[in-house]
Amino acid sequence: MITPRDRLDILDVQNLYGHVLDRGLWDRLGQVFAADGIFDPSDVGLPPMIGMEEIRRKLIPLEERNPKRCHHSTNVIFLETAPASARVLSKYICNHATGIISYGEYEDDMIRTDAGWRIARRQTRRRALGRGEANAKFAIDWDALLANAPPPQPLREAPALGLSVEDRLALLDLQNLCGHVLDRGLWDRIGEIFAADGVFDPSNVGLPPMTGLAEIREKLIPLEDGAGPTRCHHSTNAVILAADGDRATMLSKYLCSAGPAAISYGEYEDECVRTAEGWRIARRKTFRRAAGVEIAGAPFTIEWDGLLANAPPRPALAAPPAPLPLSAEDRLDIEALLALYGHVFDRHWPERLDEVFTADGVFDPSSVGLTVVRGLNAFRDKFFHVAPGVTPGEGRAHHTTNVTILTATDTTARLLSKYVVRHHSAAVAFGEYEDDLVRTERGWRIARRKTYRRALGLDDGKSDRFSVDADGRLATA
Repeated sequence: MITPRDRLDILDVQNLYGHVLDRGLWDRLGQVFAADGIFDPSDVGLPPMIGMEEIRRKLIPLEERNPKRCHHSTNVIFLETAPASARVLSKYICNHATGIISYGEYEDDMIRTDAGWRIARRQTRRRALGRGEANAKFAIDWDALLANAPPPQPLREAPALGLSVEDRLALLDLQNLCGHVLDRGLWDRIGEIFAADGVFDPSNVGLPPMTGLAEIREKLIPLEDGAGPTRCHHSTNAVILAADGDRATMLSKYLCSAGPAAISYGEYEDECVRTAEGWRIARRKTFRRAAGVEIAGAPFTIEWDGLLANAPPRPALAAPPAPLPLSAEDRLDIEALLALYGHVFDRHWPERLDEVFTADGVFDPSSVGLTVVRGLNAFRDKFFHVAPGVTPGEGRAHHTTNVTILTATDTTARLLSKYVVRHHSAAVAFGEYEDDLVRTERGWRIARRKTYRRALGLDDGKSDRFSVDADGRLATA
């Protein structure tokens, strides 16, 4: 068995990969792959790269061609574990230089080395390309690409963090809660994110820095509420780059939908501080990497006087919540449960549905026009029916982000999370799951899940409701 610390270390490797590629942190590539590791992207037409030297020689110039690249990792689950090895399955969303968005999976064989957990073999599997493009393969002129490549930087070892498992979980919770506060208007909880003298700096997208919790509340509340109910902030790839006692430096990614065609991708750089109430963000700086067609990478233009003049009164800040009566193992199991849901759908694993829902579990997708489903048999019939001419799971990608435990007892938990779903029809939806969980003899399971859609993405030009066949089954499942 692997420990909660092992699980967090493996999650860090999964999340760090995207930052190494996007930020060009090539001196950290040895913190991701083993010295004799293999990276195999043959599914998208690229040859396997064997050993750290070849991975660095080819991957660096390949990625550096695209300054707008943004690799998001989600839905990390463990397929097999042993004391010194693990098989891990995760999902990716990748924004390419051309504006094409691809969705897929990473299958990783991981090993414990003297330096920590590393990827011994990574296999990529693309599930879909956005906007309805064909499942094209990459065509690379390797001679030309490698001829102009700069020499790789020396590798450096990972810094020692010196944080407990509980500290690391609390810092991840901070990242996940932020999106729900912004999207759900949980403004009484913003004091659980920023320190009293915290700074929020979105100057990279044309907005002025906001200093102190009072100014953050004054400006951020009408700014986000003005974006309307379609806004959806997803946080992914949270990693702790450095830590020193009561301070920590974090890097994470965001995927933000502000409407049907306004999707932006970027990063948060956070300086976090331990306060008497828990970990808080002392300074957040945003960096946009790419944006959808309506934004076109342009800075925001805000008429602040008008915006603030019409702002509603700010709600009082809520008292910090009581600590959750859950162990680190419980919290990681719950995160893995919600991640497994997406793989069960996309890999067409109806036989594993009982690892996600209770036998009498309820799934309520009525907000998107589907009927409430009760029980595993009904669930399998409605959502795992394969329409004629459709390969099971083809073109689908269910990504879960921002898993936040709202309340819990020893045997129950109420959760809020977000989803990005790319459907077989090429429609991309953004929304939330509200889950009631129970602890069973086999582990945590979802007793009731309710979905809420916030927006439809670029690929959908049809109805905002799903179509069902004469038997009430999802037609494109």
